Amino acid sequence: GVFVTHDQEEALEVADRVVVTHRGGIEQVGSPAEIYDHPATPFVYQFLGNVNRLPARINRGAAEIGGLAFDAKGFESVEDQPGIAFVRPHDLGISAQGPQGIPVSLRHAVVIGPTVRLELEGPERMTLEAELSRSAFEALDARPGQALWARPRSLRAFLDEGAK
Repeated sequence: GVFVTHDQEEALEVADRVVVTHRGGIEQVGSPAEIYDHPATPFVYQFLGNVNRLPARINRGAAEIGGLAFDAKGFESVEDQPGIAFVRPHDLGISAQGPQGIPVSLRHAVVIGPTVRLELEGPERMTLEAELSRSAFEALDARPGQALWARPRSLRAFLDEGAK
């Protein structure tokens, strides 16, 4: 049967195959795991829950963010174009040891059971969210306002079609 919903979690829980549509067109078709692990477009990435959007420069197969270069498969022939990198909060590693990462400062932390959700301020007042285990957060021993470094463990880059 076909089940239509705007509840992303429900769709991923009950479906064998998911079709993500946007403005009357199909963005992506696949299993819930394929859609979540390999979103095909920026819309699908943002549709499936919380995600950080980081401005990047796409250059010869790399996404350059805050002086760091990350693998950007499929963009080997692109030279110095504006891009967007998407990183889920649980894929953002946080360290008190710099400078291997994007400089951020802790705005505040919310403990939700075994998980701690951090709101961080990045370059140009950009807001980033990270999720750490409670033990990782306690080991970090961070206080609001403290300088930290964020390093994506996994990200997906796209060209920024809106930027010229």
